[in-house]
Amino acid sequence: MSRTAPPAVVADGGRPPLAVPLALVVAHFWVRGLGYGSSDQDEMLPQVLHRLDPALYARDWFIESQAGAVTVRTAFVEGLAAAARVVPLEAAATAGHVLVLFAVAWGAYRLAYSLVPDRLGAALGAFLAVVGLPGWTLGGNAPPHAAALLGVVGLWQAARSRSRAAAGRAVLFGVVAAVVAAPLALPAVLAAPLAGPTVPGVSGFHAVARLRVPHHLLPSAFALSHYARFGVLTVAGLGALWALRRSGRLRHDRFLVRALAVVAGLCGIAVVFTEVMPVLFVAQLQFFKLTVWATTLFALLLGAWAAMALPERWRRVGAAMLGSRWTLGGVLSALLLTGAAVAAGLGPAADRYEPVQHAATDLGRVEAWARHHTPRDALFLIPPTNTTFRTRARRSVVVNFKPTPFQPRGIEVWLARMLAVAPLEVPEAGRGFQEALDRAYAAHDATGWQALADRFAADYALVDLRATASPPLGAPAVRSGDWAVYRLR
Repeated sequence: MSRTAPPAVVADGGRPPLAVPLALVVAHFWVRGLGYGSSDQDEMLPQVLHRLDPALYARDWFIESQAGAVTVRTAFVEGLAAAARVVPLEAAATAGHVLVLFAVAWGAYRLAYSLVPDRLGAALGAFLAVVGLPGWTLGGNAPPHAAALLGVVGLWQAARSRSRAAAGRAVLFGVVAAVVAAPLALPAVLAAPLAGPTVPGVSGFHAVARLRVPHHLLPSAFALSHYARFGVLTVAGLGALWALRRSGRLRHDRFLVRALAVVAGLCGIAVVFTEVMPVLFVAQLQFFKLTVWATTLFALLLGAWAAMALPERWRRVGAAMLGSRWTLGGVLSALLLTGAAVAAGLGPAADRYEPVQHAATDLGRVEAWARHHTPRDALFLIPPTNTTFRTRARRSVVVNFKPTPFQPRGIEVWLARMLAVAPLEVPEAGRGFQEALDRAYAAHDATGWQALADRFAADYALVDLRATASPPLGAPAVRSGDWAVYRLR
C-alpha cells in the first residue's frame, strides 16, 4: 500500500464535537436499550434503597451483610444514594448511566483522535467501541483495576526510552491511582471474614471461580462464540493497525503494541493460575477482563481505517458535518424526543426501557402486588436466578444467585445458604449451575416449603408454576399467568 499524506489536524485539541458523544448516547439506547432494577443492579439498588429507608430490607441477609461493610460497590452506592435524596432513585440511576456513557464516548473519541488525528475516523471508532463491539471480549465487562494496564505500559515505555521524565510520569500515575483506590481497597482487603456456615470440602476457588463467576474467570468456561468473535476482531484490528501504520497516519504505535502485549501476557498468567495451578487471588484479579482494552483499541483502529478507505472529499464533508450546528441540533432533538417518549411510556422508545417492558409481564405484576399488599418487613423465598424482585417488590429475600457478599468467606457462606434453599450436590463445574438451582428450588414439595419457612422464618414464596409441580399448600395469595406468590405462615 502506498503512503498517503496524513489527514489535516483540526485545531480543536482533539476534543470531540458535542454532537458525537450525544449521538452515541442516543445510539446506545436504541441499539442496546436501558435496564433498571435487574442483573448486577440487584446488588446495588436495594442497598441504596436501604440507606434511604432503613426499614426496607430489614430482614434481608445480603443487604444486612453489606450495610456496614466497605466494598468495591460502596462508592457507587453512596454516590447514588446522595443523588436519590434529591431526585427519585430511578431518575438518579438513569441520569448517572447517561452521564457515564457520555464520558466514555467522549474519552473513546479523544483516544481515537490521539492515535489517528481524523475527526470522522475518531467518530466511527468511538461508535464501534461504545455501541457496536463492546461485548466482543473475553471475560465480560471491564475490570475495576483496568488503570493498572496503563501503569504497566507506562513503565515499559519509560524503561525503553530511558527517560527519567517518562519514568516519573508513570510512577506518578501509579501513586495517584493507588491514592484514589486506597480508601476503598484497603478496608475491603482488611475486612473481617463473614460469619456463617459454609459447605464442607468446597474451597473458595471452587465457589468463586467454578460456580459463581466462571464466565469472568475461567477460559475453559468462555463460550466458543466469544472466542470466535474476539478472534475475528483481533485479526481485523491487527490488520487495521498494520494498514494505518503503513499509511503514515498512525501515532503512538509502540504504545498500542505494548498495551496489547501486556494484555496478552496477563491473560497467559491467568490461564496458568486458573486452569493449571488454581490460585484464588490471581483468579480474582480478573485478567481476562483486560481484553476490554484490546477490544476498545481494535475498534478505534477499525474506525480510523474505515475512514481512511473513504475518498478524501467524503472525509472532509463528514468531518464538517460532525461539527455543524445543524447536526448538533438534530442530535439534541433526537435525545429530547427519546427521553420524553420514555418518560411518557410511548412508542418504540418506551419498549427499549426495561422497566416499561417488565411491568407488563406476569412476573412484573406479581412483584408489584408484593410491594403494595405485603408488610414491609415480609421475607420472601424466590427462584435463585431472579434478579428483579428485590428492587421491584422492595421486600427482603432469603437468598438468590446474583448478589453475593464481598467480604472474605462471603461466597462460601452465600453458597451454603443458596444450597439450603435449592438443595443439590455441589457440581464440579459451573456450567448449568444456575439452571440446576432453579430446578432444585422448584422441586420442593409441601414438606420442603414448610421446612424452608421454619428455617428462615420466611413469610411468602414466589414460584414459577410452569416449573413447580408441588407449590406450597393453599391457594396463592396472588397469581398472574404462570407466576404466583404463596403465603407460608
